Amino acid sequence: MVTGFVFVMMLVIEYLNVLTSGAWQRLLSQSRWRQYVLAAFLGATPGCLGAFVVVAMYSHRMISLGAVVAAMIATSGDETFVMLAMIPKETLLLTAILFVIGVTFGFLTDTFAGRVGGLKAESCDELTVHTFETCRCYPRGQILAQWKLPSPFRTVPALVLALFVVSMLLG
Repeated sequence: MVTGFVFVMMLVIEYLNVLTSGAWQRLLSQSRWRQYVLAAFLGATPGCLGAFVVVAMYSHRMISLGAVVAAMIATSGDETFVMLAMIPKETLLLTAILFVIGVTFGFLTDTFAGRVGGLKAESCDELTVHTFETCRCYPRGQILAQWKLPSPFRTVPALVLALFVVSMLLG
């Protein structure tokens, strides 16, 4: 199930990148602080999905190692649901404290990694942005026509996603 969630999040990240022509990727790369805050926010959201998103963004080299550290410190995972039900005020306070600590240690991690040198992520090409005049991802009235002769690039992810959804529904 975890592998399926990570796969779905990677598809969503790729889709957002293509849909925005790489604008949100450039926005993230312009500021490390923006990366720390976004990653800590995603980590602080209840459940594991935010942490999966952060790991997927890191695997595409969209965010730094420090941003991943920020998310992992800020997260309480699925336990947040139980804590919110039992001690909601304390949970919100704890989440806020973990958020601040996560952002702080995200910054410190990147600072330390920069000085040590060996902890830096190896350079990787950015996500591919397809250059079309306009993005017609879901044109009204043409969605079914696009599936009459789908390419393997559309069919394989759609089948894997459908199998994942079916397996989730069947337990």
